Amino acid sequence: MNLTDIIKGLDYNNLNDSEIWNILNLKNVLLIDEDPWTWAGIAEVVGNQGAEELRIALTNGGMGWAVHQLGGKGINLSKEDVQNALYYLHSIGVPGMAALAMTVKRNISILEKFNISTTNQEVKQIIKNIKLQDLKDLKVEIVLDKVQLYREELTLWDGNPETEPKLWQ
Repeated sequence: MNLTDIIKGLDYNNLNDSEIWNILNLKNVLLIDEDPWTWAGIAEVVGNQGAEELRIALTNGGMGWAVHQLGGKGINLSKEDVQNALYYLHSIGVPGMAALAMTVKRNISILEKFNISTTNQEVKQIIKNIKLQDLKDLKVEIVLDKVQLYREELTLWDGNPETEPKLWQ
């Protein structure tokens, strides 16, 4: 989806430019990465030391199975119980666990969701262009309505020059 389509999906006629900019940047879209994560992905986020400390914490916590699963097919880190465990590990000092939890489950903006980088000025210009196109479309509809009315009047016209319908009255 492109930025113009996103803005058209908003109530842009009843919002000012700043309100639209704020909506586009508001972090209210839940991002959930349900893909299984392995040690390689974890190490990319928390570094080697963080991954090693996670391994030790899991082993010491009687979760050796999780150590093996992370070395195999992986684990969905976005599940609620796994999220709780990551935040718990963060609270006891395992480095990078909050960052890891937020990598797979967090709120992002509409712009982030669609991987759009833009400026407030560009958004203002797009809004201006959308509103101009709306005005043009309205004017075309008015003209088409007049032509349709003229056609209907012509259909009923009896040929008398005094009652001949006029297109542009």
